[in-house]
Amino acid sequence: MLVGSGLDGGRSIGGYGERVSGELVDLTSGDVGDTLLTARHLGATLLALGDVDPKELSPITGVLA
Repeated sequence: MLVGSGLDGGRSIGGYGERVSGELVDLTSGDVGDTLLTARHLGATLLALGDVDPKELSPITGVLA
């Protein structure tokens, strides 16, 4: 869960399949897509929120306002 300013809030990222397994995510929209979401993506998103360049890491830009 992410809370605070700089976020496009009130939404969920990704989704679940019929067997309640996590779906791949589109990092630019936050919808179901083609990337396996990992803790590195969350860390990169937190860095981006703090105005720190996440370099080669890929933030979830779909949640950034």
